[in-house]
Amino acid sequence: MSVDLFCPCTAQHSQRGGGTVHSMYMGSACIVADCAVLLQIQRLKNTWVALRQNYRDSCALYDTKLCGELNTLDAGGGTLPLQNVSLPHILPLLEVLQRETGDLTALTPWERSAKDLGIDTMLAHLDTARVISEQCGLYRVTGENALRDFKPDRSVLDMLRTELHLKLMWGSKGAAVNATDRFNKFTQVLVVLSEKVEPRDSPGNPETSV
Repeated sequence: MSVDLFCPCTAQHSQRGGGTVHSMYMGSACIVADCAVLLQIQRLKNTWVALRQNYRDSCALYDTKLCGELNTLDAGGGTLPLQNVSLPHILPLLEVLQRETGDLTALTPWERSAKDLGIDTMLAHLDTARVISEQCGLYRVTGENALRDFKPDRSVLDMLRTELHLKLMWGSKGAAVNATDRFNKFTQVLVVLSEKVEPRDSPGNPETSV
C-alpha cells in the first residue's frame, strides 16, 4: 500500500513530498511506512518473507525508495520546498508534541536510533516548523489551487472527520478517554493481533526459545 501511494511522488523525489497533487499521496505513504516499522509488524518474520516472495517489485521499491525517503524526512534532512507543495512533512513533530512530557517509553524510531536521543533532529524539526508556520498562507494557496475544480461530497467529508473515527474505534465513552490511555490500549491490541498472526513459539520466529 505504501509503495502504491509513493509511486506518484517518485518523479518529484528531490522535493520532500512531491508536487501539489502528490503531497497527499506522499503524506499517506509516510504514515503507512511508519506503521510498517512498528515493532509489532517488524517481528512478523514469516509474513515479511511471504510478502517479499509474492511482491518482489513492490518490496524492492519499498526498500530502496520509500524507506530512504522516509528516513531522510524523519531525520530532518533535505531542503523544505516552498513551492508546489501543499502539505509539508510535519508528522515527526506532531508525534512529539502529542506525547506526554518525560515519557521515554514512547520514543520515535528516529529518536531511539540517535546517540543524543534525537535532540539535534528535534531542533531541525522545530526550525522547519517555524518556517512552515510563517509560510502557511503560501501552502494554503497552493492547496486551494490544486482543489480549484474539486466539488466535495459533504457526506464523504463527514466520514473523514477525526471525531467520527474516534467514536467508531473506541465508542462514545472511549473517545472521551485521555489520549495516552487510548494509545496504550491500542498498543496492547497490536501486540495481541501480532502474536495471533505469528505466535512466539511459531516455527521461524526468532522469539521462539531454543
